[in-house]
Amino acid sequence: ADSKNAKDKGGDALKFMNMSKKELQANYSVQYLGEEKLDGGTAVFHLQLTPKTASNYQNADVWIDSDGRIHQFKVTTKCGDYTAFRLTNIKENPKFPVSVFVVNTNGAKRIDG
Repeated sequence: ADSKNAKDKGGDALKFMNMSKKELQANYSVQYLGEEKLDGGTAVFHLQLTPKTASNYQNADVWIDSDGRIHQFKVTTKCGDYTAFRLTNIKENPKFPVSVFVVNTNGAKRIDG
């Protein structure tokens, strides 16, 4: 989202995910569009963020649950085209075996320098 190419294609719309409340209020007009249910019955709040300054996208719609988790996201360009993302089968704090984090260096050649 921070790269030059991503900004040219509307990728900077995702920057809101790392903004504080104060930054969100400074950079976006936020409109509450109501409560909805996604396929599967997940209850979400639908918000629309419109950039306050010149941008290469028109707005971003976000569907979040009551815990603040994003379930769906849609960026609409100025010409009306859009890109949408949906997160499914979300697992909260899953357990991973320690072996997942072990790096296998068998067959690796050590290079000094």
